[in-house]
Amino acid sequence: RLVQLPSHVSLPVKVFYSFRMLSFLLDTLAENSFDEISTRREFWMVASKRRDGIIESVSSLPFLVRTILLVECKKERNALLDLSIVRNLMFRPESVDLWLVALLSGGERARACATEYLCIVSRVSLSGLF
Repeated sequence: RLVQLPSHVSLPVKVFYSFRMLSFLLDTLAENSFDEISTRREFWMVASKRRDGIIESVSSLPFLVRTILLVECKKERNALLDLSIVRNLMFRPESVDLWLVALLSGGERARACATEYLCIVSRVSLSGLF
């Protein structure tokens, strides 16, 4: 199951829209935590918990990051990878499992996906997640 890759992975419009909405929520929670100094600390704590809850829920979906990397249309895949929800998923231990090892030891397409993931992670700084 880990090494078997789907032959065709596309990005339906509704799925992309859902990821955009989740990213909007994360971005809004991050931006609003810096508005007013008197409520900043309290709101930041609540916003941080909500952000973590959203990211944790999405990262618990099996093979999600792997599937994103397998989207065939490079333009669509890159648009998805630029979203804050996906950038945050890349650094969650729940998102990376044995699928990465399986891809590294798989065929050419599998190794290309694993290499892309490692390149993305190496380019993104943790400060760019918030």
